[in-house]
Amino acid sequence: MKPKLFILLSVLFALCFSTSYAETVKNSTRYHFKVSKKEYRFSTFFEIDSEDAPRGNVKKSFFRMRTNYDLSDINGWQATGIVRVMSLGLLFTWAKEIDMYDTTGQYIGMIDGQAMTTAAARYSIYDGSNNLVGIAFLDQNCSGFTITHPKSEAYTIARLKRNFVQDTVDGWDIIVYEKDLIDARIIRIFAAFVCDYQNTFKTDT
Repeated sequence: MKPKLFILLSVLFALCFSTSYAETVKNSTRYHFKVSKKEYRFSTFFEIDSEDAPRGNVKKSFFRMRTNYDLSDINGWQATGIVRVMSLGLLFTWAKEIDMYDTTGQYIGMIDGQAMTTAAARYSIYDGSNNLVGIAFLDQNCSGFTITHPKSEAYTIARLKRNFVQDTVDGWDIIVYEKDLIDARIIRIFAAFVCDYQNTFKTDT
């Protein structure tokens, strides 16, 4: 009788552990996507590929007075990032400022390049209420960005890593560890932006 009871308890324990683990994975706040750049005659596309987040692309058209990054997914156009012209960003990539809007024209946030920093590049990320929600630092070797919580550089929200491949256009891997802290549309447009200007951060060799 005792061996049967032991086996039954073992099975129940295994089932409980499996269910708990499945729920943890299902409810995980982490997700991953890749961004790759493809250039065409009149526009550039930054394709977004993912197994655990919506796929889509960011389009940069050449026929615009200002640089626009239009984010779309399976449900269509989602948001636009507009690069400011009247700023130091006209001359320096690290100083670029990008205002973000949804499809109704509602302001959802911005990316603000910072001049006063010891990092190679630093961008402050704001939400639609102008609250600072993240800071993106270019790594020391200029091969990626780490987005941290504004109150603690030790608290990583997301990581963007460039994949250096000789004689081809490099792609980027993005891992978002805390999906509820920064609007996903802002992170995706920022990822397209850094992919677009990757050679100003570090030349591909």
